[in-house]
Amino acid sequence: MVGVAAVLVAVPALFRALQLLGGAYVLHLGVRALASLPRPAEELAGVAAHPLRQGFVTIVLNPKASLTFLSLLPQFVPARQHALPRTLLLALIVFTPALLWFQAVAVLVDRLGRWLRRPRAARGLQAATGVALTVLGAALLLEPLLA
Repeated sequence: MVGVAAVLVAVPALFRALQLLGGAYVLHLGVRALASLPRPAEELAGVAAHPLRQGFVTIVLNPKASLTFLSLLPQFVPARQHALPRTLLLALIVFTPALLWFQAVAVLVDRLGRWLRRPRAARGLQAATGVALTVLGAALLLEPLLA
């Protein structure tokens, strides 16, 4: 991760290309979500594994998150100490609350699952997600082109 971040910082064209690919992927997710709106609710219930994979790929393709993390973390590592132990400790401090937060969100979504599986609620949620992803993907694509 550190090596990839260093290469992306050193080669702005590669960073911009990765940013465009990420934006295109987010735009693709939004358009695909909007295009699949007319599908019956029974078909939507069978694609539960895909959002997890899509979320993972989206995070992995987002260089801003890793660059932000890598730009902030070194500031808290003293100059005369070995960087690896302190960096691992700081990463654990960031990772642990995130892990707890995402588990809490998963429990909340599970509890709301009955309501979320209703056809009208599922269509509304999918439409809102599709619009949000489409707008975000378009913004991500336009940002490097206008910069």
